[in-house]
Amino acid sequence: MLHHGLGDVISALPALAEADRLLGPDAAFDIVVKSPLEASVLDAVRWQGQVRTYFVSTRRGIQRAWATTRLLLRLRCQRPSAFITPHVSSTRTARALSLAVSARHSVLTGTIAPRLNEHKAHYYARFFEPVVAGFERSKLRMPSINVAKEISASPRLILAPTVGTRIEQHKAWPPSHFVNLADAAALRWSSATIELFGAPPERPALEMIAAALSPEARERAAIVTPATPL
Repeated sequence: MLHHGLGDVISALPALAEADRLLGPDAAFDIVVKSPLEASVLDAVRWQGQVRTYFVSTRRGIQRAWATTRLLLRLRCQRPSAFITPHVSSTRTARALSLAVSARHSVLTGTIAPRLNEHKAHYYARFFEPVVAGFERSKLRMPSINVAKEISASPRLILAPTVGTRIEQHKAWPPSHFVNLADAAALRWSSATIELFGAPPERPALEMIAAALSPEARERAAIVTPATPL
């Protein structure tokens, strides 16, 4: 499975969990992700089968090409039954990767078309349906993610209202929806803290949302804009 960033990996978790449930402890998943941050999410889930993660090279030029070639050879040596690419921007690139990996079955970018108002979890699940017998989207569930006790003990609501890239602004939820969600959470969980999370350039947008919160939510809200999520 060739995948990408943090949000996409989280959205793919229900499909991976259902495939893992159906295939059982003898299955193995090789998942290419963007960085150790995405791998840490996969590591926090208790899988039946084996989940191995690989990182996309951050190098440039010849070094990147060589690192990518070595990665593809490692995947090919695993003799995969299926190869899926839910998150590759180019269909041509997906086909080239499929040939390099040489899986018996491939479900590639461009062969599964997004549907209007379809959640990403269901979109990614449709890549699994042709290669996992008995796979049903109606049975999708988010798997349990193991976190440290000191993290789970204190209720926290982390909202990331902004969409970083310009080409994906159509995916953004209206700011008023985040205001309503934070206000509702403040009423439901009286001790919860609320974090408006984003990159440093997104701080003005977060400040506008914070200013629109109810007094109850605003006094427990914080704006968090680290240089990197790591």
